[in-house]
Amino acid sequence: MRKTKNAVTTTFVLLAVMLCGAAAKAGQESLPGIYHLLFLAPKTMLGPAISAITLMTSNLTATINKYGTGYYLVRPATEAEPTVAEVLAGTPFAMRANVAATVIVTGLNSFTNYKLYFVAKSTSSNVQEAVQSVAFTTASGTFTPSLNDTGITWGGSYPSDNNAGCTGEEIGAQDCSHGRDFTNNNDSDGHAGFSFTKLDADGVPLINQAADYATTPWACVQDNVTGLIWEVKTADGGLHDQNDGYSWYNTDTAINGGVDGYENPGDTCAGYVAGQPSTYCNTQAYTARVNAAGWCGENDWRMPTRTELQGIVSYDRVAPTIDTAYFPNTPSSVVWSGSPSPEAYGSDGARSVDFLYGYSGNYNRESGYQVRLVRSGQ
Repeated sequence: MRKTKNAVTTTFVLLAVMLCGAAAKAGQESLPGIYHLLFLAPKTMLGPAISAITLMTSNLTATINKYGTGYYLVRPATEAEPTVAEVLAGTPFAMRANVAATVIVTGLNSFTNYKLYFVAKSTSSNVQEAVQSVAFTTASGTFTPSLNDTGITWGGSYPSDNNAGCTGEEIGAQDCSHGRDFTNNNDSDGHAGFSFTKLDADGVPLINQAADYATTPWACVQDNVTGLIWEVKTADGGLHDQNDGYSWYNTDTAINGGVDGYENPGDTCAGYVAGQPSTYCNTQAYTARVNAAGWCGENDWRMPTRTELQGIVSYDRVAPTIDTAYFPNTPSSVVWSGSPSPEAYGSDGARSVDFLYGYSGNYNRESGYQVRLVRSGQ
C-alpha cells in the first residue's frame, strides 16, 4: 500500500511539472505556481524600446512578467555584442510584474549610432538566456546648454515655515512650481531637475551609474543639462585633494580684470616646492598641472565662471549645498571662480561661491580657497 501511495504522489508531481512546463512553452507565463515562480526566467512582454532621444540622453522602456531587475548596457553600434554576464554588470533598475519601467539613459554623444543591450533577472535570480538589443541614433546638431534649477521642491507658507511638498501661500509664484525641478523631478540621475553622469579617470561613463564612490570612485561628473564636465575632488592628499587651498592668480590681461593676483601663498596644496612656480598653490598653476596630467582624458580644463559654479549649487540643503551623491569630498567652504570682482568691489578681488550656504561673494585674491575645475564638454 505504501508503494502505491508513493507511486501516485510521484506521478502527480511529475504530471504537474509537465503541465506547468507545457503551459510555459505555450507562452502562459502568468500561470501561478511554484514552477513558474522559481524555475522560469522572466519573459520580456514589451521592449526594450528607446524614446525621447536627445543629443545626450534617451529613455529606455521595458516590461517583464515578473518582479525583478532589469540591466542595460549601451555601446557604439560598431562594437561587439556583449555577453549576458557583461550586461548584468551594467546599469540596474527595478522592475515590477507586467508594469512598464522607464529609465533615463545618460552619458551619450550627439549624432552617434548606439545599441542598447538588455537582460532581466527575477527576484528568484533566474536570468534571461539571451541578450536583447535595440539600435538608436542620438540627435544631431549643436548642444544648446540649459540652466540648472535650484533643487528646491518644497513651498513656503507665509509668514513662516516651509512645507514638505510644493504647497503654500501663492504656490504658483514660488520656485517649486517652476523650472526643471518641477518639470523633470527625477532623482535617478541627480536630485530633482539635476541630471549627472559619473565618468571614470579616462572620461568614460561608469557602467554602473548607481555605483558608490567608496567602492567604485569616479573622477569627473558630466552635467547633462549644461553640458559642462566637472572635476571631482578626492580625500587622498594628491593633486585633487578637497582641502587644498589656492590663491587667485591669472596672468591673462584679457580676463583677469587688470590685475594678475597673488602668485605664491606658500605650502597650501599638494606638491608645493619653494622656488618652483609650476608647483605653486595658485589657481593658474593648479589648472596647468591638471591639464598636464590629462585629467579624465582631456587637457582643456579651466576655472569656471561664477555663474557656472553657482549652477551646481543645490539650494535644498546646506553644508555643503551640492548633491554629494555625485560630488563627494566637497567641503562646506569657499570655492574660487575664474571671474574677477566687479569694478565697484576693487581690482584686487575675485568672485567665489561658498558651498556652506550656496551664496556668492567677493574675496581678496590672496585668500587661500578651494578650486573645482571645469571643461566645456559637449
